[in-house]
Amino acid sequence: MRRGRKIFLLITLVVLFAGIGWLAYANWFRPTRILVVNPLPAQEAEIILNNDSRHIKVTCVAMEEAKSFDRYDAVLMYGRGLYLDSVQLKSLEHAARKGIPVFTNTLRNFNFVVNHNLDSLQIEELHRYFSNPCRENYRNMLRYVRSISTPGRIGEMYYERPKAMPTNMFYHLESILIKQMNLLNILRIKDCILPQERGLSLYQA
Repeated sequence: MRRGRKIFLLITLVVLFAGIGWLAYANWFRPTRILVVNPLPAQEAEIILNNDSRHIKVTCVAMEEAKSFDRYDAVLMYGRGLYLDSVQLKSLEHAARKGIPVFTNTLRNFNFVVNHNLDSLQIEELHRYFSNPCRENYRNMLRYVRSISTPGRIGEMYYERPKAMPTNMFYHLESILIKQMNLLNILRIKDCILPQERGLSLYQA
């Protein structure tokens, strides 16, 4: 009988400490989980490849596959052609009620614009990150979202403000094999560069 009580007490203590350990991990140590919905393949690659923080976990999905929004700490959506059905919208609203930040990167005149748990300054800052695509901005955008969505987590929270990209530059992936000068020559041959744009330059972040 006494042995049975000791075993029961031991099991109870193990379960209790396991529960406390899980709560500590979930609240302070678990990586910030960011869901990105409806990115283009190139955007998905850039976001994932430029995440250099072990404290951030990024998941990118097509809009048809988006679900269980409340499993993430933050939700970022590309508004271009975005449509969520009633089940998805209900899941998104449930996540918003739990305090999860939701941001839609889209033009202001688009019909589907959903932002939750973000103030106007945070929305404007996120727009700047998305509107100026480069390595630094993708990287710092993820860190910025971490600082907003999980400020109590242990780990690096440093991020830099969005870098403004010149409007006369092309941004392309490093994996593209066409060299910068070759691409410019191709554009000139194809008459794709107007006379007033002869000073056009390429930017590779």
